[in-house]
Amino acid sequence: ISAEVVATRNHEVTFVDTTDWFCTDEVCPPIVGNVLVMRDETHITVPMALFLQPLVEAAVAPVLN
Repeated sequence: ISAEVVATRNHEVTFVDTTDWFCTDEVCPPIVGNVLVMRDETHITVPMALFLQPLVEAAVAPVLN
C-alpha cells in the first residue's frame, strides 16, 4: 500500500485505501455474508463490487465535488 500512496502523492491524486473493506487484522475472508469476494487473485466478483458500491461512492464523493 505504501508504494501506491507515494505514487498518488507524486501525481497529486487521491488514494483510497480499501484494505479494511476486504480484511481484518487477522484474515481476508473469501466470503462476506453470502458474497464471494474474489474472482481470481486480483479481481473482485460483480456481487462484491455491488456490495462495495456505497463505500466507493462515499470515498470519491469529496474529490468529485
